[in-house]
Amino acid sequence: MAHITTKETSKGTAYVVKWRPQSGTFKEKTFYVKREAERHLAKIEHELADGNSTEHLSGRSKTFRQAAEAMIAASAHLSRRLTLPKRASCRWKR
Repeated sequence: MAHITTKETSKGTAYVVKWRPQSGTFKEKTFYVKREAERHLAKIEHELADGNSTEHLSGRSKTFRQAAEAMIAASAHLSRRLTLPKRASCRWKR
């Protein structure tokens, strides 16, 4: 379950939302408005109850470069010449 604790900082009172996702390590996020902390708490509890948390997928994510290289390698057999054949004269050039 998630919970809210208060902490005094140089900016004033901070509200810290703490929770433990399916990965098992504690997470926390700090807010300076209590209403925002309560909204985040409700969102986290709802995700945890429904099992919709994507926290466990974060370690397996690929970078854009890795995904692009995998896509290019997978489609290499589909490559064909995509340019127009060279013509002696072109009608629309002046």
